[in-house]
Amino acid sequence: MDKILFVRGARIAFSIWDGGGDDQSLNHIPEVCKGAGAILIMFDLTNRSTLNNTIGWFQRARNWNKVQNVPISAVSSLLIMALTVVFLLPTILTFSFLCIIQTAVPVLVGTKFDEFVQLPLEMQWTIVNQARAYARAMKATLFFSSANHNINVNKIFKFIAARLFNLPWSLERNLTVGEPIIDF
Repeated sequence: MDKILFVRGARIAFSIWDGGGDDQSLNHIPEVCKGAGAILIMFDLTNRSTLNNTIGWFQRARNWNKVQNVPISAVSSLLIMALTVVFLLPTILTFSFLCIIQTAVPVLVGTKFDEFVQLPLEMQWTIVNQARAYARAMKATLFFSSANHNINVNKIFKFIAARLFNLPWSLERNLTVGEPIIDF
């Protein structure tokens, strides 16, 4: 799947590879992690076992892509983004891009936010706190999203483009339980 953004006259095409969350997908994940500009580790906000599995997926992705080597102690769907660019950018950004993708930008994404808000408030608090702790351990930005309601979907892609190309873009942190979390 592809997603295209236009930033300052540059066409940025995201080529998205879904690594899946099952054991059969493990054989393909090293291939798609290699050279990826960003790695999205996704979990279902309504199923805590998928959140529990994000640490293992992150550790695998870190090994395959040289994501920041951070000590963490602790099988959701792993979405890998390999970034391709039609270079309408200055040469300096091209060079920066080539340097940056040596280490992928890690992003932890909680999906099904529209269903998550129906959970009891105590369960929401527990999931928010656990997801924030995991994101800190991964040195990842955390987004809660909903594809069905287009909540934070575009923000995730804009955030990644801004990080990869060192573009100014202000992202507002939101830590209010019951609202789509954005934490960095």
